[in-house]
Amino acid sequence: MCRKFNFLYEKSSFNLIMKFWYLIYTKPGQENLAKEHLERQRYKVYLPLIRGKRKQKRRTVRTIQAMFPRYLFIYLSDRTDDWG
Repeated sequence: MCRKFNFLYEKSSFNLIMKFWYLIYTKPGQENLAKEHLERQRYKVYLPLIRGKRKQKRRTVRTIQAMFPRYLFIYLSDRTDDWG
């Protein structure tokens, strides 16, 4: 099912809570570490990866790297998630 927005309802007050995807800017090469730390805190995080190639000692090595270096996506609510 594909939706533009995901809506959640609180059981007690039936208030509408909207969640959105936000970008996080990380230190160079620390995307995976940031992802692990955020997932440990029970945030929903997405790090898109791609297959790449790089030269190492006169030969080509296949690697898996971040599609957007230094960026990570996090799914947050502006009301319920404490981000600060």
